[in-house]
Amino acid sequence: MKIDVRKTLSFELEEKREQLGELVLLLSKYFEGKCYSEDVETCEIYIICVSQGFDPFFIVKRPAYHRDKTYANGLHFIKTLLFDIKLDFSTFYQSDKIGGYTIVGNTLLKYLKEMKYPVAIRKSFDKERFNKDMEEFFQSLGCKLNVE
Repeated sequence: MKIDVRKTLSFELEEKREQLGELVLLLSKYFEGKCYSEDVETCEIYIICVSQGFDPFFIVKRPAYHRDKTYANGLHFIKTLLFDIKLDFSTFYQSDKIGGYTIVGNTLLKYLKEMKYPVAIRKSFDKERFNKDMEEFFQSLGCKLNVE
């Protein structure tokens, strides 16, 4: 499965942008070749981390699935699961590299555990295996996860 990550970060997090870029490359490589459903080829994660003043303008949307959809702006999604996560700005801003990865991992795993999958893939997507692989990925980086 292909993992794509888009991000919206406050300008104060400029140095974190590079660290997240490295994380995205590692994540993409780890999930390359894995399959959790014949209906999902791509998982697109949108990471939001903005300062308190901008936080109300960035709402986490519910997960979506597009079998084949083209938007007016030219974006084209085929067999894609999309969802957003929002990181706590102050803790992420103050974290070191592995601490930042841990914050992303904990936030992502908590979200995945509670996420209501879109109806079109709810029965076919192997949620447990995906969550387990995601947890193993972050643990392999040395993250101390606390998701029960």
